[in-house]
Amino acid sequence: MASKGFIIEGIDITPVFIERAKEEAKKRNLHIGFRVGTMTDLPYENESFDSVICMWNAFSELTVEQDQIKSIKEICRVLKKDGLCIIEVRNHRSSGVDMTNLIDGHESMPSYNHTRGSMRRLMNLSQVEDFKVFIDDFGGRKRLILLLRKK
Repeated sequence: MASKGFIIEGIDITPVFIERAKEEAKKRNLHIGFRVGTMTDLPYENESFDSVICMWNAFSELTVEQDQIKSIKEICRVLKKDGLCIIEVRNHRSSGVDMTNLIDGHESMPSYNHTRGSMRRLMNLSQVEDFKVFIDDFGGRKRLILLLRKK
């Protein structure tokens, strides 16, 4: 997206991932801002962004419902009016914490298994009215997608 002229800011809770991302951006001559931070306490001013994208199951790493709600509220706080958020996670048949999380056969940290119903519940608890939850093909896999718009 940065190569297409978008102004991009990346955030991750893991400092080494931020350093790697900075190195990759520099190699590609891309101007991207990076910060270490968490989804539950975003290090940005109110109404900073036109859009927020949360990919590769990062949202599922919030295994406590209160943290998920706090993250949704933080995303809404940093979005400008009419801003759009896209959250992409794996689709599951039932919701809840998965303590034995395997990704491509490798043991990973616990994650929260989301369904369309669990995402709708989060939107209701977060008092988000304008949203859509659907399943779509993303990266060669069926993924659960949440789109929310700040009114």
